[in-house]
Amino acid sequence: MKTKRMEKRNQGYMDSKELGESKTLMEHLLDFRKVLIFSTAVIVLFFLVIWLCCSEWLLNIVAKPLIDRNITIVYTAIAESFSAQMKVSFLFAVILAFPFVLGKLWRFVAPSLYRREKFVYGGVFFIVLLLFVLGILFAYLIVFHMAINFFVFSSGALAKPMISIESYVGFMIRFMIPFGITFELPLVILILTKLQIVKLSQLMKSQKYVILLLFVLAAILTPPDVISQIMLGLPLTLLYEIGVLGAAIVTARRKRRESYEAESCSQA
Repeated sequence: MKTKRMEKRNQGYMDSKELGESKTLMEHLLDFRKVLIFSTAVIVLFFLVIWLCCSEWLLNIVAKPLIDRNITIVYTAIAESFSAQMKVSFLFAVILAFPFVLGKLWRFVAPSLYRREKFVYGGVFFIVLLLFVLGILFAYLIVFHMAINFFVFSSGALAKPMISIESYVGFMIRFMIPFGITFELPLVILILTKLQIVKLSQLMKSQKYVILLLFVLAAILTPPDVISQIMLGLPLTLLYEIGVLGAAIVTARRKRRESYEAESCSQA
């Protein structure tokens, strides 16, 4: 009975990994070189198209939080406006090229995986992309506007804000990218729990220390001010709690499966 169940389970693992010939290390390195060349070419292509066609339009969209608040945007160096357009063009080029780069990387990795591994890792790739995008959107649509209101208008009528375009673009990038990265936290916790590298009991016992470390991490990743650190630290804490909840579900399912297999073995 156990043998039949194991055979049925293993059927999902048969794929080209077992049927094809394995490549040498040099062949793998050459394939990876092609991935790097393709990724660089795609990013450069998107960058040139965006920079030549719509960099000024994108810069206006990026600066919309300031424009809507009637804040004067200036540049204090000759090439500052040009540099800001370059940064925005490169940022959007990386965002647009990311799915293509991910697809090329997947085609490089997939032949060495079993069928079920392809399904699992393909789902992980998709979730990584989704969480990163959600983090960026959350930062830009909600937190960033709150931060602008606080930083710009906290001085009241004492001084009139005149913000340099390059410093604004740099601040926005440094503010939002950490949100995209840290939104991967629940997935990291789930993977570590699934691989049994971290146990649910460890996550529960070290909870207060982890939260403290998350706020320290927020202080490192965000611009050097308390409000930005809090705005990242609070979502990080919530994401950690979501990860712990997911770890509890994974642990409960593992225990049920182990209990079922133990009962099946005893009956056999």
